Amino acid sequence: MVAGPADASPEGAAHGRRRKLAAILSADAAGFSRQMHEDEAGTHLRLRSSREIIDRLVMNHDGRVVGSAGDSVLADFPSVVEALHCAVDIQQVLRRHNAALPPDQRLEFRVGINLGDVIVDGADIYGDGVNIAARLQQLAEPGGILVSQTVHNHVRGKLDFAFEPLGRHRFKNIPEPIATFRVRLDGSGAPSPERPKHPLLHARPARITTALLLLLALAGAGLWFAGRTLGDRQEERAAPAGPGIIARPVIAVLPFANQSGDPSQEYLSDGITEDLIAALGRFSSLGVVGRGTTFSYKDKAADPARIERELGARYVVEGSVRRADQRVRISVQLTDTRDGLLLWSERYEENLADVFAVQDAIIQRLVGTLAMRVTKAEQERALAKPPGDLAAYDYVLRGHEQLGRRTRSGNAEAREFFRKAIELDPAYATAQAGLGRAYLDAALFGWTEWPTRALQSAKEFAEKAVELDDEDAGGHALLSWLYDYEGRFDLATAEIDRAIELNPGDPDVRAQRGSIYLASGNLDDAIREFEAALSFDPVHDPAWMELGVVYYVAGRPQDALGILERNIGRRPDRILAWAVLAAAATELGRTAQAQDATARVLRLNPFFASEDLAALYAQPARERLIAGFHRAGLP
Repeated sequence: MVAGPADASPEGAAHGRRRKLAAILSADAAGFSRQMHEDEAGTHLRLRSSREIIDRLVMNHDGRVVGSAGDSVLADFPSVVEALHCAVDIQQVLRRHNAALPPDQRLEFRVGINLGDVIVDGADIYGDGVNIAARLQQLAEPGGILVSQTVHNHVRGKLDFAFEPLGRHRFKNIPEPIATFRVRLDGSGAPSPERPKHPLLHARPARITTALLLLLALAGAGLWFAGRTLGDRQEERAAPAGPGIIARPVIAVLPFANQSGDPSQEYLSDGITEDLIAALGRFSSLGVVGRGTTFSYKDKAADPARIERELGARYVVEGSVRRADQRVRISVQLTDTRDGLLLWSERYEENLADVFAVQDAIIQRLVGTLAMRVTKAEQERALAKPPGDLAAYDYVLRGHEQLGRRTRSGNAEAREFFRKAIELDPAYATAQAGLGRAYLDAALFGWTEWPTRALQSAKEFAEKAVELDDEDAGGHALLSWLYDYEGRFDLATAEIDRAIELNPGDPDVRAQRGSIYLASGNLDDAIREFEAALSFDPVHDPAWMELGVVYYVAGRPQDALGILERNIGRRPDRILAWAVLAAAATELGRTAQAQDATARVLRLNPFFASEDLAALYAQPARERLIAGFHRAGLP
């Protein structure tokens, strides 16, 4: 038996086993389990064909297939040059072999190569040299090759391949970080300076849970919120969310103005704004207004007094970005909204490659000005830099911009942008999570003919994001959505708790935990989480509507009526909100208001059925809603 990456160890080796220096190639088929689930016989045939190609090429390069299990291959070579030549041949031949197959039937292998000391025991090999090759393979992208520093050192100058440094990575059971390199199979690119690791940034469900049923129902009716789109414009602001809101200093970061004279550069100013909001949101002692709210002020004049009045923010950050060739100028200012006093302003002009250092400086100055008492660990997380590869970062910004449009074409564009970011930087966790979210949206909104496959892809990318960077809240939040969909509430709760630990100020994350609590019948905790989400983003959609629902179900019709009245004017297409408002008004004896709300429900959906809408929720919420809808005169 060939030891796997977790159990390969020389400990306990019997006397007589020998050691040798070997080049180890580890390969594994991406998405193999999914394909076996969908087409076991066909996948087995395709795997056998691929294995015949791999085994033949290993032999042609004087290698030895040490062992295989399922879709994995482990081989050793006396020459590291031959090992790398073999890996490149494998990928090129398999690429041509796959070209004739539909994309969903292609078996693409990840390959990792290491040069190290191994223990040989008969036909088996063990040791850290094997472990490292296996870890590199897990990190590689499908169809790609990653090599260790030792391999790179030995083949440099001997082969006509370009290598892209990916920084140093810590691998499980390996005490020291390993420098890794990606082999550029297209032959382009020269060796580049090493850049730092970027710390930021079974598909059949057991049951469909509350949050996702609601999302699907609204999407099917054409009523799903534009929500976090960059183009969303809202004139009215809601009052703070109601009882239980956490009191803390609140800061609003308004969208930075694009002064480049080129509308195509809008994504850069928007991206800097979003990163600043996310970074500040990591400080649990500071409330940060969510981007869904502040972006409604984009390209609009907003004096500090208005910001305080409409958003409840004590401080406001404003800025602008001007890009010219490879230079960027960022201006930023911090104002106290109570008296309009300018507390601090600064202008940065740097090479575009240093834009992330500029972002760090802004956050550091803000933290200093606000006299935040934070631990060193919290500061390091908040000030964590995006990846050094600006091109990959650009693609991620563009991907999120397209994802926020919530259209079929925007989703397809977003997936393409995230893929390009991953091609440039396969270890970029934020790009992996972004692609996973795009697949999730495609499945939920009906933008794919294969929703089951899309959900499986979403899960694979979410798991990859967490594997690459366990401190990226986005990967954990995405996993929570997926576990929630599968009805695995213990895992969904664990992942969302981890996301909140990493970024307690993210309203989307807090609303997601509220949905999990609501689905499991934990009303008090659901109320707490929805209120927390609205404390960060007073008009978070759909948190305000979900909070209205849970208030009503918990026997608080007055609170339900209040939160719905404050917000429904901005989204008058919300059938659920009008139905709950009608039920709450009826219970409070406000007959005229209840009758008006009931009429609005029936105008929006003449075929409304109380049981169908209440089916979005588990008991006892379902029974309580049906009774309330019927009392309000709804069918």
